[in-house]
Amino acid sequence: MLQKEGGEDVVRPILPEVHARMLGMTESELVPLLAELERFKVFSRTSDDILFSRRMVRDEKLRQVRASGGVKSLDHPNVPRPKAKNEFTGKASLQPPLRTSPSPSSSSSHSMKRDTAAMNQLTDAAVAEIYNNYPKRVAQRPAKEAIRHAAERVAKAENISLEAALQRLLIRVKLYRDRETAKGTDQQFIPLPATWFSQERYDDESLMRLDNAVRPGALEKLRLEAASA
Repeated sequence: MLQKEGGEDVVRPILPEVHARMLGMTESELVPLLAELERFKVFSRTSDDILFSRRMVRDEKLRQVRASGGVKSLDHPNVPRPKAKNEFTGKASLQPPLRTSPSPSSSSSHSMKRDTAAMNQLTDAAVAEIYNNYPKRVAQRPAKEAIRHAAERVAKAENISLEAALQRLLIRVKLYRDRETAKGTDQQFIPLPATWFSQERYDDESLMRLDNAVRPGALEKLRLEAASA
C-alpha cells in the first residue's frame, strides 16, 4: 500500500484483514485464494511481504528507459507509435486511421451516379433533337421542359423506358413536321412546342398510326400520304 511519510511515498504491505475488507470478504476466505494465485505465480512478493505484479514492474522500467531516450526512442521499430485520434469519434486509437479502398456499397453508389449523369446527358440530347425537329422553334426552355414531361407520361402510360418514349416522340414530331410542311401550313397556325407537347397532340389520330416501333418503310409511307392530303 502506498502511504505518505514525511512528504515521501512509502510502500507498505497491506495487512490481510485490510486486504480482505477491500475485496469484500473475510480473512479466512482471502488467505487460501492468495495462496493459490501465488502458487501459479500470478504475483510475487518482496522481502517486506509486499505483493506486486512482475509485468507492471517490467512495463514501468521500459517506460522509464524510453522516456530517457526522448523522441529518438520512436526511431526504434519495436516502440509503439503515438496514439492518433480517430477522425470520426475524436478518441485516441492505437493506430492511425488506415486508408482503405472504397467499400462495395460506396463503389456502387459512385457507379450509379456516373450512370445517372450519363443518362441525363443522353436525355438532354434526345430532348434537344426533338425540339430541333419541331416545325416552330420558339420558347426553347419551356418547350424542352414540356418534352421531358411528355416523355415521362408516355413511358409511364405505355410501360416503356424513357429512352424509348423519347424516340417515339421524335418520330411523331418528324411526322407532324413533314405533314405540316407538305400542307404548307403557315407558322402562325402551328402551336407553340410547349403547348403541343403539354396537350399531348403527339397522340393525334393521324400520328398514332405508328406502332410502338416504326416498321421499315412506315415513316416514308406516312410522309407520302401527308404530302398528298
